[in-house]
Amino acid sequence: MKANEFFKKVGIEAVRSYVAAYEDALTGDLKRLVESHELVEKYKRGRGIRFRVRWGMYRYGDTQEFNDRLKQAIADVESCMEVSSESN
Repeated sequence: MKANEFFKKVGIEAVRSYVAAYEDALTGDLKRLVESHELVEKYKRGRGIRFRVRWGMYRYGDTQEFNDRLKQAIADVESCMEVSSESN
């Protein structure tokens, strides 16, 4: 099972518990997905995370590395949503 499928099936709290208890091939991807969901949750307020990606380097002094991480986080969260809609 892919990490994003597992994430969507069991939810963020179960994934956090799994990551804390086990160390296997799936753990790295699951950690990234948890971090991505937390990052998107943190920056989705206000004008939104896509606004932050588009204007963050100019308005907020974000680094390119941070901007790239936000883009990856958005892609990770959307991949979990796609799994959900495909399974229904």
